[in-house]
Amino acid sequence: MLNAILIVHPKSFNYISTIVNEISTVLNLQYGRRFNQIISEDFSTIPEGYKGDIYIMSDLFPRFEKSDLCKYIFFNFSLLIKLGGSFDTSNKANRWIKSKKKLFLEKVDQYDYVLDYYPSQTKKLKAITSSYSEAIFYNFPILIPPVPSQLMSKNKKYDFCVVGEDSKRRIKLYKKLQNRGFKLSPLESKNLGEIIRESKVVLNIHAEKCNTLEFPRIVEALANGAVVLTEKCFELDQYFPKNVIFSSSYRGFINNACELIGSEELNIHSQSIIRFYSEYYKKSKEKIEQIIELVRLERKK
Repeated sequence: MLNAILIVHPKSFNYISTIVNEISTVLNLQYGRRFNQIISEDFSTIPEGYKGDIYIMSDLFPRFEKSDLCKYIFFNFSLLIKLGGSFDTSNKANRWIKSKKKLFLEKVDQYDYVLDYYPSQTKKLKAITSSYSEAIFYNFPILIPPVPSQLMSKNKKYDFCVVGEDSKRRIKLYKKLQNRGFKLSPLESKNLGEIIRESKVVLNIHAEKCNTLEFPRIVEALANGAVVLTEKCFELDQYFPKNVIFSSSYRGFINNACELIGSEELNIHSQSIIRFYSEYYKKSKEKIEQIIELVRLERKK
């Protein structure tokens, strides 16, 4: 049997620890005791002469010296390509996307596989890298285990969960909600899931003007049985039904948030979410297991 390592940069781990733990569970099932998880800033912690599959979860690692004894599999959870056609994306958002894309393209030739989270992006990445990279691309759904119902709080501490990086366009709306008497969660927390469970509604407002479908945040909210109000996202309705995710334009966000929080059907929405996510999780986990098995069984050429 082959060995396997999942290496995660510590700065990334703080944001995706739940996803890391779930992927580690899947890898452990595939590789057994030959699997190991490493939190490190570089590849120096991988033993010299190591033979096996190396799963990489962060774009913060510098370029590394490849070994013919290993396969390198990169998980991508970042938006690297502007999607949505003519949508008016802010200059700051465009610069952020370009910087992430640059990081990826500088290292893609080192990967044997790229497991990308966004289906529309996966196809485009494969096309633009085919001339200088032999990496095999798979769409890889973000997976977070559903939280048991007994852990979901009935007495909500906050009206809205707003954990996340602050920005001018977010703070503008948060202040308007506070002025109307609503209680908002802290912007920072070491346990996002706990804050989600203590909130009536999770808000998803783009830090900068764009239409990115923010899978990680939305999936974590659904895994915790939360009602989500998101700013409009590209292809949102292709992955999440309208009775599961509520969307709004930036201009109408405050009115929609007030209407949703005052709805007598919040509990009904939550039950629909729990049923939907249970099925979503099952199908996604099956797909992930199939992909990992393909990678594990594929012998390096």
